[in-house]
This record gives sequence, structure tokens and C-alpha cells, in this order.
Amino acid sequence: MLTSKSEIEISTEDEIERVAPQ
Repeated sequence: MLTSKSEIEISTEDEIERVAPQ
């Protein structure tokens, strides 16, 4: 439930951070 949503959100953030040059 909440864990699934949290995992998806974390995965999305991880992908954005990897793609975004910082």
C-alpha cells in the first residue's frame, strides 16, 4: 500500500537525480 507508493516515488526521484546534471 503505502510502501508501494513510496517505492515508486523514490524510484522516480532517483531517476530524475541521475538524469539531472548537478
